[in-house]
Amino acid sequence: MNKLRRVVLFVLFALILACIAPLGAYFWSEWAAARWECDFASPIVQKNGCIVDGVDRAPIVAQAYSAVALLIISLPVAFIAAIIALFVLAKKPKD
Repeated sequence: MNKLRRVVLFVLFALILACIAPLGAYFWSEWAAARWECDFASPIVQKNGCIVDGVDRAPIVAQAYSAVALLIISLPVAFIAAIIALFVLAKKPKD
């Protein structure tokens, strides 16, 4: 039973990390835009783009920035997984 408990906790922890990944992508896009001096106030895929070392990074930054929309679904799933993990941790093992 103890091994099953560890597997369940590992799966729940991996699920929580996967659900928080869009938040990390959003923070990365904000950091990259500030570092590369891209402007999010105007659409960054316009004529100026976000040129870094001769390569247009605007599509990558814009895609990471739009990952924040996934948080609408992933944060409640992470919250439920955290509640389940707390119940699993609170229950004493029988062995």
